[in-house]
Amino acid sequence: MKIKKSENTKVTFGEEAQTSVYACAWNDTVQVEVSDYDSNGILHEFELTLPITVARSLTNELAEDIRNSDEKKAKDAAEAAEEALNNDDTNS
Repeated sequence: MKIKKSENTKVTFGEEAQTSVYACAWNDTVQVEVSDYDSNGILHEFELTLPITVARSLTNELAEDIRNSDEKKAKDAAEAAEEALNNDDTNS
């Protein structure tokens, strides 16, 4: 990869964002498209084309991070429920 100019772009999508993924068998790439409207009602569309090896790595990382987040939320909810139950027993 050659870079002539460096730029940093950060985008935060809303719950209504639309996504599309297409794996191109003929050139071993994956296209990821995300579109969403900003607060002014303007549609912004982003397209990423990744080598399939990078897409696989990204997929694995996303799945692991989401799984870890879900497990932490479940653990925190169980601890909160147990604490609430213990507080109810103490106040009875």
